[in-house]
Amino acid sequence: MDYEARGSGLDFVENLVTLLVDVASIQRRAEATGAEAHFWLPQKKKLLRNAIGLLLLAEQSIQLRTLYQMIVAAPKHPDEIKSLEWQRDNLLFELLERAYANGRDNPEWELIHNYWTIERPALASKTRETIDADFTGMFDPLTRGKIGELFGSGTNLSPDDILAGNRRFVSNCLV
Repeated sequence: MDYEARGSGLDFVENLVTLLVDVASIQRRAEATGAEAHFWLPQKKKLLRNAIGLLLLAEQSIQLRTLYQMIVAAPKHPDEIKSLEWQRDNLLFELLERAYANGRDNPEWELIHNYWTIERPALASKTRETIDADFTGMFDPLTRGKIGELFGSGTNLSPDDILAGNRRFVSNCLV
């Protein structure tokens, strides 16, 4: 999942969000219904979209463990963002700084920055905690064991290679 996109670097984010949600939902074996479909799933997708976008603007690789660390490091209250204590050695703050330096002219920057610094911290704590718990619960199995190694390590295969027919993808997974 270290593939670097061309252009704005954010062109494939929505496809990656959908792919990750689909992969994680395989274990559930059911489609989202009711409140899950209408509120919680879109909120998890929004979280993923903004996390992946931030990683891309910060020119960092996309790994599930990093996504988890971003959620844990995110401010829980709007005032926390201004706190030097929160900013010190904080992964999310560091990513925001890198993304600003690299991509402040990108049209996605303002949306991503506002999500992490205004919108998300202002969510009711129980709402934010539910989104986070659902996200971490959904992706936890994909960060451990052999599957975790697959989702958390580099690759020498890119989508361009596949589309150009330069490489063949062979899966040898036991289910």
